Amino acid sequence: MPFQDLREQATRRNRDDLVAHMKSFQLDLKFSAGIWFFSPPFSRFHEKYQPDLSIEQRLDIAAKLADEGLCGIEAHYPNEINPDNLDLWTSFCRDTGIRLITVIPLLFWDRQFEWGSLSNPDDAVRRAAIQRTIEALELNKTLDTDFAVVWPGIDGY
Repeated sequence: MPFQDLREQATRRNRDDLVAHMKSFQLDLKFSAGIWFFSPPFSRFHEKYQPDLSIEQRLDIAAKLADEGLCGIEAHYPNEINPDNLDLWTSFCRDTGIRLITVIPLLFWDRQFEWGSLSNPDDAVRRAAIQRTIEALELNKTLDTDFAVVWPGIDGY
């Protein structure tokens, strides 16, 4: 999906023209969400308020949002999407019209990445992070996703 030309949004309007413009169109909402959004997250401040949801339960919730504008979904490899549940994801996308827009290598959660992933001083850990990244990028290519993200959150900025 190419980037949209948003230069029209830079149009300056006075107050009356702006109000008239706002009354003259309907928004066609389109948004994406990470599959992790649909299950209670871990927090260092408190226990989870609800039990974890399976990927299937999360996808069921996401499917109900297609009519509300959800058109893309993101997932981490290997915990949320992997070769074992690829059929689930492909049927979800086919049945709902919601695209899997990216597969992100999970480089920040595992205990082995305590001291970083791609920047880890331990060669074996760093190689594992590189291999995971390669596998996620290959999955992006196989699934024809819109883009690829590598977020090495624990590595620092």
